[in-house]
Amino acid sequence: MSVNLPTTQQIIDQNKSNFENRIGQTTPSSDRAFTTVVSVVEGLAYTSLKKYGADRFLAALASTAQGSDLDIIGNEYGVYRNQAVAEQITITVSGTNGTLIPSGTVLIGAPNNAIYQSTADATIASGTATVSATAQVPGIVSNLNIGDTVNLQSSIIGVSAAPTVASIVVTGADTETDDDYRIPVLAKVRSVGGGCNASDYQRWAISVAGIVNAYPYSGLPYVAYGSTGNPFAAQYIQIVGGPTGGTFKLQFNGSVTGDLAYNCAASDIQTALRLISGSSAVNVTVLGSGFVVTGFTVWAPILLNTNALTGGTNAYVLVQPNEPPARTVYAECDASIQADGIPTSGLLTQVTDAITTNSSGKSQQSLGLTNNNLFVMPIKRTKFYVQITSLSVPSGQVSACQTGITAALTTYFLSIAPYVDGITPDFARNDLITNPSVGRIVQSVLIQYGASCASVAFGTTSGTWLSSYQIAPGEKSGLVSGGVTYV
Repeated sequence: MSVNLPTTQQIIDQNKSNFENRIGQTTPSSDRAFTTVVSVVEGLAYTSLKKYGADRFLAALASTAQGSDLDIIGNEYGVYRNQAVAEQITITVSGTNGTLIPSGTVLIGAPNNAIYQSTADATIASGTATVSATAQVPGIVSNLNIGDTVNLQSSIIGVSAAPTVASIVVTGADTETDDDYRIPVLAKVRSVGGGCNASDYQRWAISVAGIVNAYPYSGLPYVAYGSTGNPFAAQYIQIVGGPTGGTFKLQFNGSVTGDLAYNCAASDIQTALRLISGSSAVNVTVLGSGFVVTGFTVWAPILLNTNALTGGTNAYVLVQPNEPPARTVYAECDASIQADGIPTSGLLTQVTDAITTNSSGKSQQSLGLTNNNLFVMPIKRTKFYVQITSLSVPSGQVSACQTGITAALTTYFLSIAPYVDGITPDFARNDLITNPSVGRIVQSVLIQYGASCASVAFGTTSGTWLSSYQIAPGEKSGLVSGGVTYV
């Protein structure tokens, strides 16, 4: 956001013009003329006040605030900036058995002159000792890589060679930048509920113990039935009211089906709709307590033509196109409940209850919204294979490097999340997996080990590699167990 301010000279000229108009005289050309001096003084004061006001205006908005001003906004919403982290490493020290490397020993990184200090006593045995050390200056400026040399600030008798970095326990990180910190702050600010919006549905869903994420959308479930942008591409038929007998007829594009029984199956509706539409592509599948219809070559609404259902309470046939008031909420559970985050049917029922009624048992959905057009679904977990070509790692580090690659890729794929309009900030959208992004994750590990590779590929099927993959609503990603291969 930009704020356009007049220049100091423009303010001075305007002040002088105001003086002249009021007193009906022209200001003398002298720089010491009274009206000129007063106009300059006021102009400088006005400029300062306007700049201050503009600065405070920008500082009051999460989208434009910077530094401590952004911290104030974030803290009000319980979102705190990640502070700098000091790298923690283990170091291999070689020398005479029994030699003590005491806690507090100062070591200096050869590549970057970063100062490290050992955190516990270590004694050389079998020719080596493993020393734990922490950087004294937090941030990436102090980071070392595996195999880097560190020097003792003060020599220790019995140490025969320069120590080297054996492993990275905690990677150093800089204080979170304004741009990175702004993402969770804005996400929190924009997640304020009200009016039964997407944020409300997400908040209600994750209030259920064991549910860690929820992704609400308008319309019918996407993952199972896709989306073409036309509300009649997928339609939902539900027999409500608990009829015990009778029949009904449906209408599509001017044609009417024969009688369908109150307890008809998906195959019965499919046969009837294929007959009147003339399309064998029409497909009817069961979803919850109803049926989803897809595959029409002509998009038109399915209508209830005749309702001859008997028994039950106000029995009728509800037909819902792929648009509001149909709502779908995809729920993800904690990995301790199910490793892929797929909730049990019991958890999904609890989510439905949490959305429809509050703790006092009162309805919290907007007037007219019912469970007949609410779909609470489990997320879909799509898993990926990764192939790394011509991996080259220093001797003795292959296993550790490959373990690090698997860990980094696992974290990356789990971080990918579907986009939810009204909840996910556009600039924080993270629902596209690309070959370069996967390659960068691998490269970040290779750098730590002084390693390299020729190429990186990924895909949902081993051997069939993709350039990119767009995550759909309600879809999460993951890494296939043992899915990283080396050729």
